[in-house]
Amino acid sequence: MSRKVSRARLIALSLERGPSAPPLHIQIYAQLRQAVLDGRLAADTRLPSSRLLAEESGCSRNTVLSAYEQLAAEGYIIARVGAGSYVSRVLPEDLQPQGATEAQDSSPQPHRLAPKGPVLAQRARRILDGVGQQRPTGLPAFAPFSVGAPDGRHFPFDVWGRLAGRFWRAPDPLLLKQGDPAGLPELRQAIADYLGGVRSLKVDPEQIFITSGSQQALTWACRLLLDPGDRVWIEDPGYNGFRAPLLAAGAEPSPVSVDGEGFCVEEALAGPSARLAAMAPARQFPTGVTLSLARRLELLRWARANDGWIVEDDYDSEYRYAGRPLSPLQSLDEGAERVLYIGSFSKVLFSGIRLGYLVVPPELAEPLRRLRRAIEDHPPLAMQPVLAAFMKEGHFAAHVRRMRLIYAKRQACLRQLCARRLPEEVRLEGLDAGLHLVARLPAGLAGRDQAVAACARARGLMVQALSDYCLAPERRAGQQGLLLGFAATARSEMPWAVRALASALTEAG
Repeated sequence: MSRKVSRARLIALSLERGPSAPPLHIQIYAQLRQAVLDGRLAADTRLPSSRLLAEESGCSRNTVLSAYEQLAAEGYIIARVGAGSYVSRVLPEDLQPQGATEAQDSSPQPHRLAPKGPVLAQRARRILDGVGQQRPTGLPAFAPFSVGAPDGRHFPFDVWGRLAGRFWRAPDPLLLKQGDPAGLPELRQAIADYLGGVRSLKVDPEQIFITSGSQQALTWACRLLLDPGDRVWIEDPGYNGFRAPLLAAGAEPSPVSVDGEGFCVEEALAGPSARLAAMAPARQFPTGVTLSLARRLELLRWARANDGWIVEDDYDSEYRYAGRPLSPLQSLDEGAERVLYIGSFSKVLFSGIRLGYLVVPPELAEPLRRLRRAIEDHPPLAMQPVLAAFMKEGHFAAHVRRMRLIYAKRQACLRQLCARRLPEEVRLEGLDAGLHLVARLPAGLAGRDQAVAACARARGLMVQALSDYCLAPERRAGQQGLLLGFAATARSEMPWAVRALASALTEAG
């Protein structure tokens, strides 16, 4: 028997207004979510229309729509075409173990999700234990200071839609047949042209493999080059998303310190030998430092002398605000061919596109083609011809130029506000490029960056602690700071967000 669907009910919201209040869409999202969790909005309850709730709350309809969209994306409500929005029968919290707490949510332990369920493989447990800090939960994805999130609101979806319609209203029959294991040739040619013109990389399209992003690119590199037990040098602190592919390959991640010149090659060479090094030389994540030329050359000498490999993650080099773009490490590797280069469109276009690429040395292209054909045949084709045309017709370059200007203004605004509102001892780093800054904490807050981040999240800010990205516990004391993403935060939201951050620093201190 189906449940009786309730009529739309009135909802009383208590919204704060003023310069220090969070944005209205965040307040609406948080209050509706809490009403669902408390049972005040039961399953199958129909929510008021966005227009009606906007009138009752004294705000714009777009504000309510933003809150509804986030609730739907996280699974709290369901939008039924022509019928309105309803509270979901199964909530995200229903999928967690009984007795789960908000504290557990902020540091999830996935291998405990089903303690009485099937026994997981040891490799799966090792991956789940080793993936490190996850994205904090309980806040909307668009909360201020979210890291690594581009602003999709400025993406030219009208152009993208026209290109998609051009291809898929009457698709080429060849696109409907078995694809190329490396990806659509037209897209690989467009990427090769782009890398040659913008990144000074001379690569053949046959060296390029389309992936779903940087993690899948590293996964293929591991499948091709690593045996179980092989050691891999990784940056510490570093990108947590690289740990799972390494652990899945049975590799042994070996964390190496990062200082003002980037990856500490001398420290790596003094330790156990490695088969591969995975890093972001142009802009290290999360610190934002650049690998010095001396260390780049030293790393290449190691790879040539020891039959080693280097995976270079060039995740957001398009957004540089000072000085000339830096040449990739791969461009220095003439003749030896020891560098595999990773690029991603998720930071440049919009996160949900899930497209990236892996550039391999010529000698690895055919083995990787055969390996991919054996495992997954070819990557999905739906978005590839659209992106190829988007790049070939100049829309990609125009979008990057437009967003670089927008992000530069947002970064400048954030820096000015931090200079006025935060203690003088707070030092901002990573200013030359990228989509986030690092706020180094003063000595009075030594060892407290995780507490400050927790206080900031309680105020509606998606702030992450720098020390959460450290694998070695002894390095956390030297890596105290906060990651402040600015790309997806409008300048109009920054004043209250910085004031809230200042309050969090005071509370944690």
